[in-house]
Amino acid sequence: MFKLFLCLSALVHLSGALSPQCSAESFNSIVPANATVVLVEEVTTNGTFNVPAGDTGFPTDPARLPALCAVQIEMPTEGGTTFNYGLFLPKRWNGRFFVFGNASWAMDPEAVTDWAWRAMHLSVIAAKEVVETYYNQNIKYSYYNGCSTGGRQGLKEVQMFPDDFDGAVIGAPAWWTVHLQLWNIQTTLYNYPETSNGYISNELFQVVAAESLKQCDPQDGVTDNIISDPRGCHLRIEALLCDEHNSTDCLKSTQLDTLYHYYNDWVIGNQTFVFPHFEIGSESLWGGGSSPDLDYVQYFLGLGTNFTANDWDPSYLVALSEAMNPGNATADDFDISPFHSRGGKIIHYHGLSDNSIATGSSDYYYEHVRRTVNPKGIDLDDFYRLFLIPGMEHCSGTPAIMDAPWYIGGTTQASVIGDDSAGYWIHNKSEFHNPRHDVLLALANWVENGTGPTDLIATKWNDEDKLDYVTRQRPICMYPRQANYVGTGDPDIASNWECQSSAY
Repeated sequence: MFKLFLCLSALVHLSGALSPQCSAESFNSIVPANATVVLVEEVTTNGTFNVPAGDTGFPTDPARLPALCAVQIEMPTEGGTTFNYGLFLPKRWNGRFFVFGNASWAMDPEAVTDWAWRAMHLSVIAAKEVVETYYNQNIKYSYYNGCSTGGRQGLKEVQMFPDDFDGAVIGAPAWWTVHLQLWNIQTTLYNYPETSNGYISNELFQVVAAESLKQCDPQDGVTDNIISDPRGCHLRIEALLCDEHNSTDCLKSTQLDTLYHYYNDWVIGNQTFVFPHFEIGSESLWGGGSSPDLDYVQYFLGLGTNFTANDWDPSYLVALSEAMNPGNATADDFDISPFHSRGGKIIHYHGLSDNSIATGSSDYYYEHVRRTVNPKGIDLDDFYRLFLIPGMEHCSGTPAIMDAPWYIGGTTQASVIGDDSAGYWIHNKSEFHNPRHDVLLALANWVENGTGPTDLIATKWNDEDKLDYVTRQRPICMYPRQANYVGTGDPDIASNWECQSSAY
């Protein structure tokens, strides 16, 4: 039996309906007969929710919370599996319903279906019923916020169940499951094993990162230790080729061959495109030497634990993966016009220094949606906008060599800054609690007021544990526009940049 935990929340507001009693008895009277109330905990103002052992919904105990009722509910599926969902129900509620996705893994077929889409959708339906019964009030707006696997979950919701949400924030989505999972293995095999002639160590990848920054930073128009336009850079990585004067911080010819794989799309067979390449500027975290994780092939594709890296056959495996599409996980339905028809909005973001999921996969999805809906007379900008963030890694953070502004209030971003892992410090700063600095508030503003964002302000602090003072801010422009320095003033101030047409 497989258990998947998802966290959903009714958002906090300063005024609204007072909640009823927070008790197991109250929820037992609300949930269906086949559901189990696992946990009910009342949290007082500025209190802490003590996360149960083994709970994947939170990496740490969220602290400094408003007064709320925390509840965890377990429900079965028709496939013989179970899923858990959790709710934070504030004592004062503004009528908004907020869901965030999370990462998980599964092995048996029914569990894979839960992981792929079923557990999320069933959680949303069940949780909405609990919320509306608990407050005796209808939900006004429903929002989704997820990154990586959570981003894929959000796209599946938009595609399969367009009525579930009014708006979705989609970050760096792992949407192309049937190709992405194999690409993850392939990129590991490029630099494996450590005894290969083309092997590049972690230390040498730092040298590569420094060289790409040295060459590409000035090419974007301002030298600021950020590669703002990696796709516009002419990178001559051969500058690192070893010679008689340098045999340490340099690359052999066979190592250059390894790098070419990372910088180029994965293509197999008769020039069949499988997955896009990593961007220039993501090299510092490519890493080297780790053995490939073959779980997807062994378990999801059913080839068993006897399958090893020596059995790697890309053409066969890609065809098998496409044919099986385990759990129907791949979110590749580009016709999301039903979501548009019901008034739904999407804000999609991806870091240009993502070392986990190639940024180009987001471009690919976005442009294929455009190809699909434009002939139907739908202007994509009316409901779906993409933002590419220079110097941001996977979902959050930035390479130390860049220190690029990256914080936009995206999924889990508040939990990786500040010293409490719960987002208190950033949410306590009123200047960031607005649609220009917080992507979820930008989505709510679009859905509720009709004002879609044309840019977002990304922020970098000096000390991201203390959030002592801002060192950099920059506008993140709606794709395909890019932020360009106006030529005067401090380049670390957002107002000295403007969004202009790009060559993308």
